[in-house]
Amino acid sequence: MTTKNNFTFLARKSKDKLIRHYILESLFSSGRAPNAKEIMVAFNLDMEEVVKYLDVLESERHIYRVPGTQNIQMALPFSNITTPHNVCTDSGETFFCNGAIDALGIGAVFPEKRINISSFCLHCGEDYKVIIDNGKIINVNPPNVKVYIGIPARLWLESLVKTCGSINFYTSKKHLPLTNTSKACLTGRTIDLEQAFSISKIINERRFDIKYERPSSSSFSSLFKIIGLNDTFWQDPS
Repeated sequence: MTTKNNFTFLARKSKDKLIRHYILESLFSSGRAPNAKEIMVAFNLDMEEVVKYLDVLESERHIYRVPGTQNIQMALPFSNITTPHNVCTDSGETFFCNGAIDALGIGAVFPEKRINISSFCLHCGEDYKVIIDNGKIINVNPPNVKVYIGIPARLWLESLVKTCGSINFYTSKKHLPLTNTSKACLTGRTIDLEQAFSISKIINERRFDIKYERPSSSSFSSLFKIIGLNDTFWQDPS
């Protein structure tokens, strides 16, 4: 990972990308995002410059700020607030992720680590455990855990909060309408863990690269065909 000592040299080229990386490193290592003052100090910026760079990162859907503030609520795949999806690694890092696919994505970001995901049903509170090791799902408890996505692929970037909030683990179909307050949840899709993990890989496996860019719509579409997601819900992914 890039250290703070490298930032002065590298920042001349793509400071917004370095700030994104710095935010991710902080969330991974400490479970919390840096505040605006910490970004100022780390990059020798004034507040106006910090806001400008955060504006860029939010416009590119890398982060989401609490409305009306410079406080980072999420920096994908991490959440800076408590969510149902708690993740810990075999090296001791503990943090929250925004949705089920983000949580699975940690296994793609760090395939060399053992990843333990703890979540629960938003209807009844049933506990769910998923373990990923060497980039593969090796244990699921209970074994019939699946992933529900409530927002069609073409709308994924319209609202990160709604999209991530609609992506949850579950085991019982009768609980699906209550997994999210959005009406879109009623017309969502259920996928198995391996399908969800495949989606998480294409989104997240290069997240910590300085030059990371979200996969193209065509890349998503190709993957969906490969893993058997072919109906209109998956068309025109954003």
